[in-house]
Formats: sequence, C-alpha cells, structure tokens
Amino acid sequence: MGYEKRSRSSGGPLHRPRPHVGHYPNGGRPDRHPLSDLRPKVGGLMSPMPRCTVVSFGYGHGPAPEADVIIDLRELLHRPLPTALRTMDGHDTCIKHWVENTPGAWAVINGVVDMVRAILAEAPHRNVQVAVGCTGGRHRSVVVAEKIGRGLEQSGYLVEVDHRDMHRALVA
Repeated sequence: MGYEKRSRSSGGPLHRPRPHVGHYPNGGRPDRHPLSDLRPKVGGLMSPMPRCTVVSFGYGHGPAPEADVIIDLRELLHRPLPTALRTMDGHDTCIKHWVENTPGAWAVINGVVDMVRAILAEAPHRNVQVAVGCTGGRHRSVVVAEKIGRGLEQSGYLVEVDHRDMHRALVA
C-alpha cells in the first residue's frame, strides 16, 4: 500500500529535484510515493486519502522536527541497551526484538496509532506529521516509528517513514 521507508545521512531537509510539470498527467506534481495519486472515490467525487509522515530522530543530534504529534522516548521506553547492540540500528532484528520487548512499547505504539486515527477522524483531509525521538535516533525511535507506520498503513492511510538520524554517529 502507501508505505515508504526513507533514510538520510544528514540532518538537512530532503532534496529531490522536481521534474518539469509537463511530465505528469493533468499537470499534476510528483509526490513522495508513486501511489500518492491514487484516491478513493466517494459518492462519485475524488477525495484525497489521508497521509501520514512518521519521522524518527535523536535529540542528541538536534531538536525535534516540526510535527503534529511528538513522542519523546528518552524516559518513556528507557532501559539500558546492551553494549553488543550499540553499533546496530533499528532495522536489525536484535534491536527490533529488544525494543518490542521493552515494557510499555506496544502501549506507546498503539496509543500513537489511535491518536492519529482520532485526529484524522476529525479532519480527514489533513496530513499528519508524527515525530518519534530518543537520545541518538538509531534504536528505539527507529523501531517505534516503523511500527507506528505499519499500524497506520494497516488502518488504510498513505504513510511515509523517514529516519533523520539513524546513520549518524552514536551519542554517548
């Protein structure tokens, strides 16, 4: 469906040159996902599908990005990471397992998915931005952002997941 994983190695904004408008049907503009122009028909009218962007980040690399919902995992899901896992990132199976088994992890994930669903129930044409942060942006925030993205995708939303700081240096 509408799920896309993206990573970037710098803290700067993503930059992708936009092709000339003439290359797109009906003068439309490209969006981040190739399926973004698919829209459900409601009563014969075209209505945009709700979009959600979930960004993982590390407070040790800068402030939280601008978002509608900001989740700070530094204290919420804090437990010491085993030394052997520190050099891994949130895409590694060991890290996923470690985060998923942290007490309260699924309550946070499901709570954020429910919160975004509630926001979109009130404003269905809105694009919701969710930022999930931990200390370094490599472990907890990556796994939780991916799980939130999957939960929103399963709810029928177009979702993009971005990992702002995953490839940056470890924070002490």
